[in-house]
Amino acid sequence: MKPSIIRLRALEKQLYAYLYAMTVIDFDAETVAPEGSADGRAEATEVLSRASFDLLVNDGTAALLKEAAADAETEQERAEVRNLQRQYDEIARIPADEYAAFTKLCSQSVPAWTKAKRTNDFSLFAPYLEKLIAALGGRENICTVDNCFTRLRVTVNDPAFVKEQALKALPCSGVVQSGCDVQIVYGIRAPEVRQAVERRLNRVVC
Repeated sequence: MKPSIIRLRALEKQLYAYLYAMTVIDFDAETVAPEGSADGRAEATEVLSRASFDLLVNDGTAALLKEAAADAETEQERAEVRNLQRQYDEIARIPADEYAAFTKLCSQSVPAWTKAKRTNDFSLFAPYLEKLIAALGGRENICTVDNCFTRLRVTVNDPAFVKEQALKALPCSGVVQSGCDVQIVYGIRAPEVRQAVERRLNRVVC
């Protein structure tokens, strides 16, 4: 095995450790975490996500990926290089502070979303709706808002203004974008989210 592949796998282990720590924090939030502890978890995930970002996005990693791509000898090694390169390409486009801030926002918003669903009071989720609208390019970029059984369906005027990574950082189960069409997976509460978005927009969308 070439030295570059050994270094690549060492980096993968470090990144996995950060991911594992953040996953444990999320699991804690969904199980035994006391009410009112969201801010502390959010601070922790912000620190961990920023450390993970800095570990991945730097000139040394860029050079390592290039070297490892040339040195990979097996399909497994080539797949590992492709996967890490994909992660690098996706994250490197986001400013480090913004990446960490949205991770923190996601951690903070999950309890609000859970409580909003439990109490059927989506005004609790209002601050995060503003983040959702901003990630879609702002109010003037939103053309139509609709939903199917599990997805919020939004048509935007200009897809260039949509911040897909910011959307993924919000509490949802996934984001699918194709041109001007953006779908955000919320599960069976998608209709309530649509209604909350429309009320937040305070206008009849075209």
